[in-house]
Amino acid sequence: MLYFYLIDHGRHHHHHYWTHLPIFWLAVLALSATIGTLLRTKRFVWIAASFVGGIFLHFILDTPFAGICWLYPLSDQNFYLITVPATRSWWVWSFVFHWSFLFEIAICIAAAVLLFRRRTQRRKNA
Repeated sequence: MLYFYLIDHGRHHHHHYWTHLPIFWLAVLALSATIGTLLRTKRFVWIAASFVGGIFLHFILDTPFAGICWLYPLSDQNFYLITVPATRSWWVWSFVFHWSFLFEIAICIAAAVLLFRRRTQRRKNA
């Protein structure tokens, strides 16, 4: 987002940057797996796989409302289900006030509930 505001000045949607291209992260995972295999450290591979897995979860959650270029470099088509119209002067507010934002709130609430339950369970077991 620093690049988006300070260098690109918002000319391109940040989902078109290399950080939002699945092919880049697959290459990072392949390189990490190769390095981990050469160094004979499974832990390095698991850490890299977990990190890239988190990024792909982010992509999956971005896809319905913001879109991801899943087929890049074969296609630069941005895949999404719903277009969030620009109804506010700052694009973030357009997302916050769109009904689809309720899904993000639900995910955050579910994560907080799971965290609370796990901590409560650990205290009971301790």
